Amino acid sequence: KIYFLHIARKRLLSLFELLIVTTEVFLQHLHTEQVLTEEYNMRIQRLPTISAKSNWTVNKGFGSKRQCKTFIFDIEDGLTDVLYTPIKY
Repeated sequence: KIYFLHIARKRLLSLFELLIVTTEVFLQHLHTEQVLTEEYNMRIQRLPTISAKSNWTVNKGFGSKRQCKTFIFDIEDGLTDVLYTPIKY
């Protein structure tokens, strides 16, 4: 199973029972790219932002590169490739 969630990490712990059977979990909330954990046959990662920078995001220190991250999954092998597409406009 694959889940895409828009939540803060502290709320993720309450979803642990749901996520334990998954292999890939993607979070989009803090506008930074990061692999948070890889354990129990599960990888949880935060995706980069597609949003333009604002005064608020700069002041809070959220400075990830603006890009789209594409995941390619095989039905038998799972995640096989990751593609990055920069967003220029």
